[in-house]
Parts: sequence; structure tokens; C-alpha cells
Amino acid sequence: MGPDGVGALVRRFRCQARLTQYELAEISTVSVRAIRDLENGRVERPRQETVRLIANGLRLGESQRLVLHTACGGNAKEAAVKLIADAAPIAPPARLSGLSGREPEVRAAVDAMTHDLNRWITVTGLNGVGKTGVALDIAHTLYQLHSYSVLWVSLEESRPRPDGPDRFGVDSAVVAEVSRIGEHLLGSDFNAHELCQMIGQRRTLLVLDGCDLNRVRTDRLMALLAGCRSLRVLVTTRDSGTTPGDHLLPLEPLAVPVREDDAPGRAEHYPAVQLMLSHIRRLRPRAMDPSTATVSELAGICRALDCIPAALKLGAEWALVLSPEQLLRRAQDDPLSLLVSPTDDPADRTFRQALEQTLRGVTGPDRRLLRLLAPVHTGWSVQDVARIAGIDERDSAHRIYGLFVRGLVRHAHDATGSHFRVLNLVSRLFETGEPAMAR
Repeated sequence: MGPDGVGALVRRFRCQARLTQYELAEISTVSVRAIRDLENGRVERPRQETVRLIANGLRLGESQRLVLHTACGGNAKEAAVKLIADAAPIAPPARLSGLSGREPEVRAAVDAMTHDLNRWITVTGLNGVGKTGVALDIAHTLYQLHSYSVLWVSLEESRPRPDGPDRFGVDSAVVAEVSRIGEHLLGSDFNAHELCQMIGQRRTLLVLDGCDLNRVRTDRLMALLAGCRSLRVLVTTRDSGTTPGDHLLPLEPLAVPVREDDAPGRAEHYPAVQLMLSHIRRLRPRAMDPSTATVSELAGICRALDCIPAALKLGAEWALVLSPEQLLRRAQDDPLSLLVSPTDDPADRTFRQALEQTLRGVTGPDRRLLRLLAPVHTGWSVQDVARIAGIDERDSAHRIYGLFVRGLVRHAHDATGSHFRVLNLVSRLFETGEPAMAR
């Protein structure tokens, strides 16, 4: 597009905004003469700063800015980079549910990023434990309370992406370029300077959701952090080998009443029971009365399903055909059967498959230790494991740490001190004797 095209674009955008050349000059701080010369085609190559000021004065959308910049002879890729740099703070994806039960974890992460100045947080845990939900809550808090611009990148292909065409609340040009940040980080044409220009020095949260830490090189993220002083990085991953960052946040299952005889009125306020109730109420809004017996039964179901959000959602679907009492009995007898949706949709088998995949990734001494501890349903300590496995306490602590970060063991809150136990679902998988589990 030639110079006449640039002038025609500016004139068209100005007329759409119902501004005279004098009014645009006053708003944009660009002289009337410069605007007149540009619209009349007397300027072949307008300065990019002039174009930016005019675009700001016209309050152009991001796609319009990209068209105008390209028309002025600029590089389209450079224009897209500039779009993000100049855009208003970008909102994170919308949450589909307002209930997460992760307020302490979110508060700790936000405090670490804003007060303790931790610039890189890595969230680990089983698939389905709620890592993406926690990342969304952190991102929304930083966006709403601290004016962070959120660049959300989904790196796990099998995961439903929250970054659809309308999710940013800005034009598609910004959406398209943000979605390519992952390609920049993973590809061979990584350009730290270009990405740093895009991010700039404003408060920005870069979220890498479903990140394979073997593919995203640490040095690339470190280069971005070095070039952008106000950048924060939030990674969610199932990886447990290399967990870089200033702050590691392993997600445990949600809280639930420890004992069956806990007061039901108190039990209803536990996140796991609340989440289970919310799922069932969506399916049966009139039938679910949170009576004393019902809440106690739901708490038992949550314990059998390890209080993992994805497992609770699948289990709740069976409430359409099973009473809370029947559901509890099935959860206690065969919790793995509740991990398959009644619709038998292959997509709903992802959680069990992910759990099995995580177990297959545990090999050698760690796998033998996990198999040894799986039948022990009471809490055990680092010292207990050292004695049972015949290893020293330092090695015992190291191995328990690795299993904990993977999400395969959790704190046993019904015991004193630092006691742990293997997840019930993991123990049941070992009991099935399936070839994949028996290796």
C-alpha cells in the first residue's frame, strides 16, 4: 500500500471517530500540518512515533493499528510485537468456575511475586489436581489488584485452551501474537530482544500452562527475566525432575475432614466437600439437601477419591443415578470405577490415563519404594521409610520429596509431625495388577 493508502486510512479512521484535523491534533499532540500532509499523501514514510500518537488519538483497536503500521511500510511481525507492547493490560482467560478452594496457595504465590519479589514460580502436581485453576486465580489477582498484563500460553496440546478468539477482550491481532509466544520459546528462531521489546518494562505475567520443562530451555526464560525487570513467570507442569524458578509450589489435594466423626456442619466448609456439592447441585439442583448424613457421606467419597478436583468432578456425575450412600459404598469398594464418566466419553478418561502415565514415569528405586509404601495406609515419616526400605534418612527424604512433587504422596494430616501417605487411587492402581502398573 502506497503513501496515498496511508493517508486514506488515517482520514477514514479520523472520520469514523468524528474528529476534525484540528481536534485530532489537539488529542494526539501531532501538528495539524503533519496530519494534513499525511492525509494528502505528501509524506512517503511517516515516523513510527507519529503514527503511534495518531493511533492513540484515534483510539484505534489493535487490528487497526496493525493495518496502519503495515501500510506505513513497517514489518508486520514488528507491528504485532508493538501491538502487545502498546496495548492496555491484557486480561487472563475467564474462569469457568469461581470455586477452587486454593485461596492459601494463591495468596502465597501472589505475595511471593509482589512482596518477596520472586519472579518465577513453578506449580507442580498431578494432572487434574488444579494447576491451571490456581494459575488462573493468580493471574486474575495480579491483573485486578496489581494491573499486571497477562500473556497466557497453553503448551500442552491435549489441554482445552482457554485462549479462544474472544478471551482477551482485545482484537484478534493481539490474541494471535500472544499465542505464538510459546512458538518463540520452543522454536529455533528464538529472539530474546524481540520478545523483550514486546513485553517491555511494564508489569507482565507470562503464564506457561502445561509446560514440558525438557522443551522450554531455562536460559531463554532467564534472558526474558533479565531484559524485563517487571516480568513475572508462572509455569504449571507435571515434570518433577527439573523444577526451576525462585519458588516451587507443589499442589496437594484439597482439604477434607480428617475423621469420619468430624462435625458435618464443619465438614461442609472444607474445599473438597464444597466442590463435590457444587458439582452435584449443578446436576441435581433440587434433590441435593446437604443434611448431616449427606455431608458425612460426601466427605467419605472425597477421601476415597483423594480430594483431587478432576476425580471429584467425575465422581459427582454418578450422583444422577446413585444416592450419596451408594456413591460412598462404590467409592470405598472400587474408586477407580468412578474415574470413568457415565457418558463413556473418551475425553473423560484423561485423568486416569494421566495418573497411569505419571506412574509409568516412576522407575527404578523410586518405583520400588512407591510399591513398598502403597499398602501402608497409615501415615509414615522419613525415618519410617528409611527403616522399611533399608536406606539412610538422607536418601529417604530425597525420594519422598520427589514423589511428593509428582503428587503421588501427600501429607497425612491425621498424624503428628511430618507424616505422609500414598494416594488412595495410586495404591488401588498397584492393586489392580495391570501390566502398566506392575512393571
